[in-house]
Amino acid sequence: MPSPQALAEYSQLVVTGRITGVIPGRDVGGLRTVTFVVRVDDEVTEAAKPAVVHVEMDIPFNLPANEVARHVPRDMQVAYFLVEAPTADEIPIVDERAGRPPGMPLYIPVSPQGFWIGEPGRVLQPLEHGQAFPDSDIQDVLPPSKRFPLEKVSPGDGGTTD
Repeated sequence: MPSPQALAEYSQLVVTGRITGVIPGRDVGGLRTVTFVVRVDDEVTEAAKPAVVHVEMDIPFNLPANEVARHVPRDMQVAYFLVEAPTADEIPIVDERAGRPPGMPLYIPVSPQGFWIGEPGRVLQPLEHGQAFPDSDIQDVLPPSKRFPLEKVSPGDGGTTD
């Protein structure tokens, strides 16, 4: 797993915040996406801190946004390492402007390691390891981090290193 510092170097924006909404996203190469609306609590890059960011995520089984929203707790705490989402000039996109209000930028996680969920007493890394790291806080995943990266993670070990 790359360090938070390394992820930040590849990112245009690094934020923590809370998911306040899920809206229909773009059709990217035949796959529907959803956009998570994130109210920004903290921002660690040099850019001006936005109040809200719109983050595009692929969703398994092409579930509609309202179905995804039913399973995402309102105000779920997240950390994102972000880059701007590709445009229709770069990849096939049917509805380029979907997923955010006009004029707002759209972001995607820089890699699977660029998306974290914070819960009381632990953080989850759902895309890379699919597991929880106990005794952690969402701030632990931001650079400079003393807790991450993990050199090697064994499945089911709760985030301890070998």
